[in-house]
Amino acid sequence: MQHQYSTTHRNKYCIRVLPTYPDCESTLVEGLRQGHNWAFVALYKHYSPSLLSILLRMVDDPTQAEDLLQDSFIKVWRNIHQYNPTQGRLFTWILNISRHTALDYIAKKNPLRYANDLATCPVQYLSVVSPNSASEVKQMVNTHLAEKYRVLVDLIYFQGYKQHEVAEHLRLPLGTVKTRLRLAIQNLRLVLSTH
Repeated sequence: MQHQYSTTHRNKYCIRVLPTYPDCESTLVEGLRQGHNWAFVALYKHYSPSLLSILLRMVDDPTQAEDLLQDSFIKVWRNIHQYNPTQGRLFTWILNISRHTALDYIAKKNPLRYANDLATCPVQYLSVVSPNSASEVKQMVNTHLAEKYRVLVDLIYFQGYKQHEVAEHLRLPLGTVKTRLRLAIQNLRLVLSTH
């Protein structure tokens, strides 16, 4: 049986049960897009503990992790119009923004560690986080990688394809895609270590 709640009652209800009910997530996204403070409070309340623990593991500095968390939520607030629910859950989108905020910080502090982290993080959200980082990485890929590696990095990291989709698209065995991608990342690490 569907209950008809007033907007205010439904918003309060969704704030309490957000992780469990997908329709509450869509209500939250709509509230964020309309600039409602209750939506931002709910977003922060439900997602900040998980995101902070991930950021702490990435930067190993509680003060810096909290600063990165705040930066991440500001980016989410400013760029919520770019979120597309058909491409994934809201938490995943926010997680990617948070991770890339941390990666930008790590890249400035320690470029070699950034290259190590790049292998595990897709960069399709870098345009939201930092256009300069995306263009710098893309320039490095175009300058220092052979064509067979460049194509893979572009499809996976910049266009957001999954490895199995790239394998199908390029008609390559999945193992070949994984090996070439690993070699591409190793080459990028080498380039970063010499700069």
